[in-house]
Amino acid sequence: MTEPQSVVGTVIEDLKSDNVKRRISSVRQLPTIASALGKDRTRAELLPFIISELIEDEDDVLAALAESIGDFLDLIGGPAHVSALLPILESLGNNDDTVVREKTTEALRKIFTRADVRKAEQQILSLVRKLATGSSASAKIAASNIIPIIYTSTSNAAQGELIGLFTTFTQDESSVVRKSAALNFKDLVKQPASDNELASIIRALGKDEQEFVRIYFLDALVNLARASPTKQPTLIVPQMRSLADDPSWRVRYSLCDKLPEIGSLLGKEVAKKTFLPFYVKCLQDTESEVRNIACQRMGKLSSVLDAEDVALKVLPLLKTLAGDSQVHVRAALAGGFSGLAPLVGKKGTNDHLVPVFLTLLRDENSEVRVACFSALDELSKVVGLDVLSQSLFPTLNELVGDKNFRVRVSACDFVAALAKALPDADFTTRLSKVITELINDKVFAVRDAAISSLRTLAESKGSPWTERNLLPLVLGQQSQMNYLNRMSTLFGLTVIVPFLPQETVIRQVVPVLQALSKDTVPNIRLNVGKTIAATKANLRGSMESIRKVLTILASDQDSEVALVGRNTLESFS
Repeated sequence: MTEPQSVVGTVIEDLKSDNVKRRISSVRQLPTIASALGKDRTRAELLPFIISELIEDEDDVLAALAESIGDFLDLIGGPAHVSALLPILESLGNNDDTVVREKTTEALRKIFTRADVRKAEQQILSLVRKLATGSSASAKIAASNIIPIIYTSTSNAAQGELIGLFTTFTQDESSVVRKSAALNFKDLVKQPASDNELASIIRALGKDEQEFVRIYFLDALVNLARASPTKQPTLIVPQMRSLADDPSWRVRYSLCDKLPEIGSLLGKEVAKKTFLPFYVKCLQDTESEVRNIACQRMGKLSSVLDAEDVALKVLPLLKTLAGDSQVHVRAALAGGFSGLAPLVGKKGTNDHLVPVFLTLLRDENSEVRVACFSALDELSKVVGLDVLSQSLFPTLNELVGDKNFRVRVSACDFVAALAKALPDADFTTRLSKVITELINDKVFAVRDAAISSLRTLAESKGSPWTERNLLPLVLGQQSQMNYLNRMSTLFGLTVIVPFLPQETVIRQVVPVLQALSKDTVPNIRLNVGKTIAATKANLRGSMESIRKVLTILASDQDSEVALVGRNTLESFS
């Protein structure tokens, strides 16, 4: 027996095994068998074998089969023979298991994307009809999955029939079938179709009793607006208005979530007339999740709203939202409202946004105060940092001292953002102490975030500023009793040395590395070697001194220190 025949025999034998894992493994090798058999024998022998022996197997095996079948088109002779695969695909599509149906849909997409659907139109339509008119929900779901895939490749007459079949799914008594139709409708609307063909589907899905059907339907409306802007007045806008008054908070939430995108697709005029009243309602909704998403989308909506409308209808609500009983709503407001600043200008920001900002800065919850700092950049661009700074620093000090280390990690980002906007004098008097606390925090994640903020500052402020402000701060930790402070010196040097002048490195950094290489704590000596390795490109002006340090480390009594010392010394050769 030749080797290919031996492999085929083994795989066929494993396909009949009682062991599920062996059957799955063999199913995944079906393309190999087909290749060995050849195109004619694959169509004549292997495909009938699959139908007779495998199609009633367990779901895990069928899921693997669906994956394999997606690669069979070339193995059976190409697109001209696509009809040979349809019986297997029909059986897999009828399966009740969700994973099997999903894998089958992927296989269908693969196959029909390459196949000449028009030539096999009658056979494919026959498959869709059988599934669509079947008694099981699984078959109808499979048909609704197929229709968007083949729609544009079929004749006009076939397209009319496919739309008709799809319409029946939107009115099916099974909610899972209607849900599947709503999900697939978002792909179907990307294809060209007349208003009359789409209207009945849209009416049915928009009035469905299941809220999740209406939510998925919303995605379809967004795609329709994107693909066919001319259909806005007759099909899209009325349905959007209906969804805006939906009794389900989840539907209102989903619509509000998509308002910035919808507004950009439909234009400012429609957004103003149709969605501004809805958005204002969302900001006052009885369900906190809806208020939350409305606050999150506030900044993004500014691009599709007029300053006058925002000033009259949105800004008056901010004070109430700043006192909302739900923390996540106040935090969302803190992170979202600043996007309105460029729209309402300096006066509107000073009169309405800054008071809200200051209120939220004093919030009892640290999550809200943290979110405030994300608004700092937008607000300061419009009104300047001086207006805000008096309230910022007390809040920042509270965050740095918060018991929750994650809050302190977040504070590191805000320190960097604030430092970028401050003059040197204010940095020295107001922020250097805060950064010192953070780089010496008892939690490593906070120290690491603080060191990263040093890198951010060095990159943005440049060499002279780094030398004046960050280097003294970092070197100030080298003589501290707590070894973690001395570690902070090394971690800090690793990130700021690349931004220092060569003479400063020689004069101030190298002596510190020499001193810490003799530290009594092995971990300090170990990190001296690592710091030298990380900054060696900036230390080449002090090669003799650095080699001496590394030679000492290479003979250290601690094996890890010695290893790092030797490796780093070799890298300098």
